[in-house]
This record gives sequence, C-alpha cells and structure tokens, in this order.
Amino acid sequence: MTVDDIIENVLEAEGGFVDHAADRGGVTNFGITKRTLSQWRGRNVTRLDIERLTKAEAHEIIKCRYVDVQGIHKLDDPELQAQVVDTAVHSGPVLAVKDLQRALRVKQDGIIGPKTLGRIEAKGAEWAHQQMVIERVTRLGNICVKDPSQNVFLKGWLARALKFLKPRGE
Repeated sequence: MTVDDIIENVLEAEGGFVDHAADRGGVTNFGITKRTLSQWRGRNVTRLDIERLTKAEAHEIIKCRYVDVQGIHKLDDPELQAQVVDTAVHSGPVLAVKDLQRALRVKQDGIIGPKTLGRIEAKGAEWAHQQMVIERVTRLGNICVKDPSQNVFLKGWLARALKFLKPRGE
C-alpha cells in the first residue's frame, strides 16, 4: 500500500460534499473543511469553492497537510500509517499522532519522533496498530459523552475506526 493508495482510501471514506448541521467542522468535501481549504488557497473560500473542490486537489491537500506533517510520513508500516492518516483527516494531524502516542504509552507531543518510532519498533507495528484502534474508539466515544449532539455521527465514526481492527495473526 502506497501513500497514494492510503489517500484514495481516505477520500473514499470521506465521500464528497457534506453539509450536516451538527458537524462542528462545517461543510466539507472529501473531508476538507472550509477552514483548511481557505488556508490552503491563502484566501477565504466560499461554500461554492468547497462544493467545486476536485478530488485531485483534495488528494494534494491531504498529502501535504495530513501525511507530510507531524512525522506521519516516517511511519514505515503501511497499515499503521493508513490508520494515522485516516485519523488525521478525520480529527486533525496533531490529535491523530497523540492518539498513536497514547496507544504507545509515550509522551504525547503530537510529533512522531525517535521515541515514538522506537516504541513502535520495540512493541511491533501490529501491536501499535491495534492499540491505536482502542485509543481512537475511546476518544470518539468520549466526544459523544461530552457532547450528545455528536451522537448522530458515532456509528459511522466507530465503523470507520474499527475497519482498522484485525483478527490476531492476520
């Protein structure tokens, strides 16, 4: 699995244009928010700009803003990297890395550096991958406990996170 494959999977999971009243991120297209697209383009964008966002531009944004940051590009295991990228697009790259670091039981600074990578090597990528699923599901559940308006998204969030869970030995 390449980075391009990972991004294509994220784009598929995110779907196209979405405007849900309860979504705290506001309108999105391919998981790209108005705020992110405005920063990317260096100007305030409109709803129409979001609607017209191409898959190719979304792909480029995800690579630059969700893969090539916080050390996410340093992850050697494609499955672990896929999960971290998916989480980054869903929740932000710093939070995605902190989920990973919580799972690894290392300092949560939001940057994948030598200690995070060393812990993955020591415990194994498969272990890290499974632990990250647990951390992500726990965090998503806690969001809904704190803000019940987000319960409408919980089933989809959990399905998305749990798709990374693998049976032992697979």
